[in-house]
Amino acid sequence: MVVRKCLLAQLGLETYPNSERLKKIAAPLVDKGRAEMLQVSVECNEPCSLLDGTRIVHGPAAARRTIFLTPGEHTVHAGWSDERTVAQNVNGGAGESASLSFTAPPIPVKETSSATTTGPAAQDHGAESTTRTLNPLYFYIGAGATAVLGGVLIWSGIDTVNNPGAEKVRQAYQTNAKNADALYNQGRDAQLRTNLLIAATGVVGAATAVIGIFFTDFTGKQKKTEDTAKVTPWVSYNSGVAAGAMGRF
Repeated sequence: MVVRKCLLAQLGLETYPNSERLKKIAAPLVDKGRAEMLQVSVECNEPCSLLDGTRIVHGPAAARRTIFLTPGEHTVHAGWSDERTVAQNVNGGAGESASLSFTAPPIPVKETSSATTTGPAAQDHGAESTTRTLNPLYFYIGAGATAVLGGVLIWSGIDTVNNPGAEKVRQAYQTNAKNADALYNQGRDAQLRTNLLIAATGVVGAATAVIGIFFTDFTGKQKKTEDTAKVTPWVSYNSGVAAGAMGRF
């Protein structure tokens, strides 16, 4: 949880560098991350998304990022469109810093059929078989939802740490303040809200990545069949955060 808070604080400072109010709240968390975590500066020659092992590093694709990792050895993956990924290992202790530089592989050249567009030969080949049948709109909706959830998550994480804050709750109980229980419940509710947002952002982000990598047709050549894929995303908060998609393929 400390890693997430430090990462959200750093992401907030990178996203809103001119916000004095945010600097006042987030800067102490970033300082804590620098002292207790492994700080990694990441550069990509093209804006990339990041994974720490199998865990999504929250935030939009960017050419430069500063992230915090638990001390030890990690495998950081950088990802781009067209299923391009590069992985590098990084190792360090608390208070140490490291840097990684990623270069995106060339976009794969897609094979084209040498058959003519008319005559029996073209009829024999038929439509190209592919699993990429979704309109890019689904991917862009998912990316937008992830960005919105990420912004709310940044606010919620910082608000949880500072309002009312563990130290204020502790002092209230030590002095037998009348509002001690109210402050404790306020902090507990804020922590639950942040945990739900972390789960929701992770689920929506992962689902968007899967849709973009495996199912979205960015070329405009959608599969020509009678049963065109129809997918409806859903999110539920009734018994914890859950998300998915329903429809036919």
